[in-house]
Amino acid sequence: MPALTRREQDLLRRNRQFYLDLVEGRRLPETDAQRRFLEVAAGRLPPVTEHERLWVRWRRMIRDRNVRALMRRIGPNEPSGRRL
Repeated sequence: MPALTRREQDLLRRNRQFYLDLVEGRRLPETDAQRRFLEVAAGRLPPVTEHERLWVRWRRMIRDRNVRALMRRIGPNEPSGRRL
């Protein structure tokens, strides 16, 4: 996945903590847009707004990065504990 654009980076820098507070329940949604954002974050609705698309893309980037790091740690010959 390509890196975030400069606009996305700026938007994330300005709003990351707000997104996290909303998704993690430290902040209650006050608007329909914030309630919809939570539905998108939970995977119940597709992203439509710039904020929603950025959230989904950023979380996917984090997940993919974490999976790659885990795969490097366990190595190619280590059993994953999961049968195919």
